[in-house]
Amino acid sequence: MRVWAAFLAGLALVVAGGCAAEQDAPLRAAEPATGDLAEPATGDLAGRTFTSTAVTVRGEPRPLVTGTRVVLGFTDDLLSARAGCNQLSGQVRLDGDRLRVAGVVVTAMGCQPRLMQQDTWLAGFLADDPTYSMDGDTFTLRAGQAAVALAMQ
Repeated sequence: MRVWAAFLAGLALVVAGGCAAEQDAPLRAAEPATGDLAEPATGDLAGRTFTSTAVTVRGEPRPLVTGTRVVLGFTDDLLSARAGCNQLSGQVRLDGDRLRVAGVVVTAMGCQPRLMQQDTWLAGFLADDPTYSMDGDTFTLRAGQAAVALAMQ
C-alpha cells in the first residue's frame, strides 16, 4: 500500500502540461519490478491486451476523458495499464478471484488535469485488489462501487 500511496502523491505533484501519450501506442512490458508478489499471472491473461468498453461507478456510467480508454496488457507476471496519460506497470498475480498488483512503476508525464485525475482514479482502482471475471472475450474488474468492462484485443 505504501507503493500506491507514494505513487498517488507523486502523481499529484507532477506539473500539468501537454500530454504526449498516444492512445493507440502499443503497451510494452516493463522491466520486472521488485515487490511482494512472487507468483506469475495465471490463467489465459499472459500475452493479452484488453480495452475498456464501459466504466461504471455505483451502477452509473463514469465517462472517460474524450478519446481515452482504459487499456490493460498482461505479459508473464507483469501488468501494464494506461488511462490516458501515464503508463503504470507492476507485478501481477491472480489470487482466487482477485487481481493483485505490486511493485508499481509509473511514467511521470505532465498532462492535462482531467487526464491526471483519470490516471489517479485507475491507480486507486487497481490498488483495491479488484475482483475479476472473464465471460467470452469480456474481462471485467470490480472494486468497491466501480466496475470496468474490457474487451480482449
